[in-house]
Amino acid sequence: ISCDWSSDVCSSDLCGCVDFAFRIFSQMPVRNLITWNSMISGFAQNGRGGEAIKMFNEMIKLGVKPDRISFVSVLFACSHSGLLDQGRQYFVSMKDNYRIKAEISHYSCMVDLLGRAGKIEDAEDLINSSEFRNDSSLWAALLGSCTTGTDPTVAERIAKKMIDRKSTRLNSSHKRS
Repeated sequence: ISCDWSSDVCSSDLCGCVDFAFRIFSQMPVRNLITWNSMISGFAQNGRGGEAIKMFNEMIKLGVKPDRISFVSVLFACSHSGLLDQGRQYFVSMKDNYRIKAEISHYSCMVDLLGRAGKIEDAEDLINSSEFRNDSSLWAALLGSCTTGTDPTVAERIAKKMIDRKSTRLNSSHKRS
């Protein structure tokens, strides 16, 4: 039975019927990490970040340990709801409290969160301090954040970093050939 319930929750979230998914979720006799993640993600991706965060906190309160997917969803929710401080807390908590190593998807959410909050330099510092500092997708996300009200010299510096990383990657791939 729980397999059917889980697939109903997951498929309802994917089609944007998050209210229907929540009704199913609420009636489930047993909830697991997959169903919790589906609801958190469903709320986050349907513009209901506050509800996603509430679900995340409720999951933890009930003793369900979050995983990397849980944190991607809650960071996405924070980013799209403008909850900078909460997003930062979750990012730190992921590592410190749950021993989950941040992946590029977590960094991408944080770069988006910081960029939307106008914290371009903080996002740049975060990228530079990460093991993903050479990944052009993070720099592209940050550059996208520079389109609104950012000092043009900052945007130029970030664009230059992107170009430098791409040309370094191209040069090293030609050397291997």
